Amino acid sequence: MKPLRSGFSKWFGALFIALGGLFLAEQGSAEPAAVPKATKQGGKPATKAKPVRNSVPGAKKPGDSAAAPAVPIAPGADPSAHIADIYPGSEPAADDLELTGDPAKKAEAMATFARALLDEDSAETDRANQGYIKTLALDPSFTKLAEQVALEMVKRGDVSGGIQILKDAAKASPREPKPLIYLSQLYWKQLKKPDLALKYAEQAVALAPDDFQPHHTLFELHVATGQPKKAEEALDRAGKSKTTDPKYWVQLGDLYTRRTTPPSWRR
Repeated sequence: MKPLRSGFSKWFGALFIALGGLFLAEQGSAEPAAVPKATKQGGKPATKAKPVRNSVPGAKKPGDSAAAPAVPIAPGADPSAHIADIYPGSEPAADDLELTGDPAKKAEAMATFARALLDEDSAETDRANQGYIKTLALDPSFTKLAEQVALEMVKRGDVSGGIQILKDAAKASPREPKPLIYLSQLYWKQLKKPDLALKYAEQAVALAPDDFQPHHTLFELHVATGQPKKAEEALDRAGKSKTTDPKYWVQLGDLYTRRTTPPSWRR
């Protein structure tokens, strides 16, 4: 697999934060260390240290008759929902402070991705690839990784597996055209199914009309399947874009040139 570290350097900070958060969560849920018994000094018992409790200034303590809260709380409101305790202790965190559902999966996905990067650096290619696949199972919206893993699976002969990875990515990121483009190319180049290839190419164009790559994919499909009229229509459709990106228009101009250049002249 092509090394992924250079393409994902911006993830490193988030990865270390996620790993640090998981570590702190484990430390916070661990049992506190036992406090040694006080020793006697001069025949008298040493003064017993007051325990550090998870509390906020002004909260009622054992033995207090009425301690006013530091921050006014509305009558009938739950104080635990009003102020979050930031100090670790033996008591479990409030429900709203725990990672649940998708956030927990994303944190695990980032940790799994970090381990896979380390495996790749250690030349453990197969184990790294399995780590990337597990990462996508936890967070299929990681589209750039999905593209890399899908292409690697195709190289290894698992075309159906690569297609499934891309389908999951397209479903998880419905506004991202790249998985649709790769699906179109795989269905045409690997499975020779032009109908499905055109279906995904059309979806990509509809999703990102100002992105050159979907138009390019659709144009190439019509040319490859011997449909010059539809290829012309694809170019006209691309020419209606409202984008001001000069690179888009340079690339589109190149397609117009290829359309009018005899095949024997093309590279």
